[in-house]
Amino acid sequence: MFLFLNIFLIDFEKQVVLCYNIGRQYYYKTFFIMKSKNKKSKTVLQPSTKVEKGIDGYLTDDNWHNLEAKACFKLLNSAIDGLSAEEAQKRLDQFGKNELSRAKSASSLMIFLSQFKSPLVYILLVAVVISVLLQKWPDAVVIAVVVGINAWFGWFQENKANRALEKLRAMVVYYATVFRDGRPLVLPATGLVPGDVVALKSGDKVPADCRLLEIFDLQTSEATLTGESNPVSKEIKKLNQQTTLADRKNMVYLGTTVARGKGLAVVCATGGRTEFGKIGKMLEGIKEEKTLLFKQLEQFSRLLALAVVVICLIILVMGLFRGYGIGQMLIIAAALAVAAIPEGLLISLTIVSALGMQRILQHHALVRHLSATETLGRISVILTDKTGTLTEGRMKVARLLTAEREFSITPLQESLEGGDEAKELALLAKISLLCSSARIVNPEAALAELQIIADPTEQALVLSGLAAGFNKEELDSEYPKMAEIPFDSSRKYMATLHRHKIDGHSHIFAKGAPEKILPFCNRVLIGGDKRKMSPEQTKLLKVKVEELAKEGLRILALAYDTANHFNRLDEKLHDLVFVGFVALKDPLRANAAKAVIDCRNAGIRTVIVTGDHKITAQAIYAELGLGRGRILTGEGVDKLTEVQLMRQLPEIDVYARVEPRHKLRLVNAWRNFGKVVAMTGDGINDAPALKAADVGIALGGGTDVAKEAADVVLLNNGFDVIVEAIKEGRNIFDNIKKVTLYLFLGSFSEIILLVGALFLGLPLPLIAIQMLWINLIDHGLPNLTLAAEAGNGDAMAYPPAPREQPILDNKMKWMIIVAALMTDVLLLLIYIVLEMQGAPLAHIRTIILATLSADALLYAFSLRSLYQPVWRQNPLGNQPLFWSVVVSFVLLFVVIYTPFFSSIFGLTPLDLNDWLIIMPLAVFKLIMVEIMKDLLFHREPNGNIIKFAA
Repeated sequence: MFLFLNIFLIDFEKQVVLCYNIGRQYYYKTFFIMKSKNKKSKTVLQPSTKVEKGIDGYLTDDNWHNLEAKACFKLLNSAIDGLSAEEAQKRLDQFGKNELSRAKSASSLMIFLSQFKSPLVYILLVAVVISVLLQKWPDAVVIAVVVGINAWFGWFQENKANRALEKLRAMVVYYATVFRDGRPLVLPATGLVPGDVVALKSGDKVPADCRLLEIFDLQTSEATLTGESNPVSKEIKKLNQQTTLADRKNMVYLGTTVARGKGLAVVCATGGRTEFGKIGKMLEGIKEEKTLLFKQLEQFSRLLALAVVVICLIILVMGLFRGYGIGQMLIIAAALAVAAIPEGLLISLTIVSALGMQRILQHHALVRHLSATETLGRISVILTDKTGTLTEGRMKVARLLTAEREFSITPLQESLEGGDEAKELALLAKISLLCSSARIVNPEAALAELQIIADPTEQALVLSGLAAGFNKEELDSEYPKMAEIPFDSSRKYMATLHRHKIDGHSHIFAKGAPEKILPFCNRVLIGGDKRKMSPEQTKLLKVKVEELAKEGLRILALAYDTANHFNRLDEKLHDLVFVGFVALKDPLRANAAKAVIDCRNAGIRTVIVTGDHKITAQAIYAELGLGRGRILTGEGVDKLTEVQLMRQLPEIDVYARVEPRHKLRLVNAWRNFGKVVAMTGDGINDAPALKAADVGIALGGGTDVAKEAADVVLLNNGFDVIVEAIKEGRNIFDNIKKVTLYLFLGSFSEIILLVGALFLGLPLPLIAIQMLWINLIDHGLPNLTLAAEAGNGDAMAYPPAPREQPILDNKMKWMIIVAALMTDVLLLLIYIVLEMQGAPLAHIRTIILATLSADALLYAFSLRSLYQPVWRQNPLGNQPLFWSVVVSFVLLFVVIYTPFFSSIFGLTPLDLNDWLIIMPLAVFKLIMVEIMKDLLFHREPNGNIIKFAA
């Protein structure tokens, strides 16, 4: 019984690839019968007749490319007809399923509990405990509600992002054709084991790491593993042991795709022992680091807690020295803790990040973790892959050239109108469509929606021909194909024979590498005329090929010939007419160059890190408008010590032919250099570097492993989306600074009042519940709307914030100290005067509460921007802020003038004279804030940020 039979014919007799069986022994022979080679090729693989033990040995041997096929079978204890079902099951039990370990997604409960892992939350929970011990139930309830709301809001946003990521994953079960008990079976790829023999064809996902046994024009797309954007032509000969992963052409690897041709291979490694599996283990060894925001909040909260404890101890000692009782001093300490802790800060930071996530999502980027939004704004170095981010990720015709002219690609049809030279262009388009094995699935669809079954190069050629206005179905009908020499990686060309349906003339069309096609040509088409190809003409064409190659283009030469009749295709591959060159490339995305320049102007260094060849990578860098750029290969990186790498790091613009370990090393080197590093990628090979980077950015069309390792997932893969995300990140960082400054201006004012009153021997100017009202209502509502500030549109006009810059920097501290101190000195003087006049304590506390509330509501408008004075800002520019101030004033009047609330909060109604004291003080603080802004935060855009400074 035949196992399977595939016969490929050229002119019905020229080429045969035959697989047949005799009993259970399978033979694979390839025949090429041509005029120049009239002999059979050697049998690639002889059947194995002896089965030996030794399957365990494969666990320690990953040099399959350095072994002959027979040696692979011996080591794997297998044979050409595959394994028996019984043996396959034994190995499946021994080695496990052929699948990669996958990080378990966090449950909704774990995401919720993670919201409490914040130092600020710990401090607030301590404040709740103190309030409960002192039986200050309103205080305890209010603080607990704040913590609960914050946890719910953070859970909602992160859970939503993770669920969205789950929807992005296409849970597809892949199948493989495998030989078991001498028969071909289609099984889930998870059931493969070492020693299985599998058949591969165009469009298949490679199901495991395999050593190739037999190939027919086999090419695989290995971008997800090596970063190489072009399909890799395969071979079966033994390779040197030192051959790098990207150049192991006798191997195919799990997760890559068969772009073209067919093949037979033996499985060498499955699951975690594959190359992808090794990357997964590397990923597991990388520790998940806390974000910059979390680290700074952690440090800030420790300092805040320490400051509160020290101040409370000082106050306790002072109080006991002045004769206060221990119970009274605990009440004072609790009030001081409430004053020192900005209860609204945690929820404000959460809302700033959540709103930032939503705005970034509008630019087609999904942020997976709230805290990563702030880190985006600090990025100073982007290590980006080329394919899919800077480029479109698909081949396109970039240049069309004849012997004496280059044609405009867009719009192509205009170049076809009139003139003899237009005939040359039309012929180029026809050859692209006819000399092809491509098939269009939906020929009636629009050009952008066509589904073309072919390798990327042929897809690009077909689309170019269609764009020129030709119809492939009509051409195929007009010029029926009589014979074909399919493209082969060893031949590097393709030729087809056609007979015109009407006049009966025969036509030969050929395309391929220039060094293969040009020797077939003795004539050249110029101005519609066939002229003899002179040596000078040949030399000029070769120079043109060299020039195009330096631009990183892939060049094909196209030729033809016409006669009344051709008997055999292979006998007429000479004396052809050269028509022209088609140069292909993976083109830049429309906005890529502008986005990279915008990054440079914003002080952000863009470094290309790719698995592509050196010339291709360097050509893309130049096309971005960044100059030639200094380049280093992965092999060159290996030769550098850590000290040497750090020394050269600022000078290198492009890294080519890199492997996963190189990417990881570069990420760590730039971080050690003190830079905030973003890393882009889509393949499993990118995952370790994505995880190690400060911000890992995965492409939406990339692998699940890359998305799980990343902080940001691009739903639109363009580099311009990254720039927009960074811009929003900078706005988020500014908003975090604003809300922090706003809240601490209020909190520090309360601390000064409490400490000053105690020092002067005065009763507490505010009790705990009154301070909670100020912190959560009068401060809280405007603070939440400040979090929504959209920014001034100049976020990319300045260099990024340094890696170690704290949220509350020295400038902000000076503003808090000076503005709060100047205002509180006046407020304490008024307190003393009112007490000397015999004013009731409740009345004095009401004036102080109203003053602190009113000044906070006014200077909220000032803090909309740290760099523009308040009078240059439209008060309605942030309408939520405007209305939150109005609502807060209304609530202030309600709590003061409503008997029910005033009794709860210990307040009394105020008259007009009281407001004549309150409002000038509020305006005075606004003026102080503006003065400090002008002194500390005045800046001009730096137009000189065009070169990265190391």
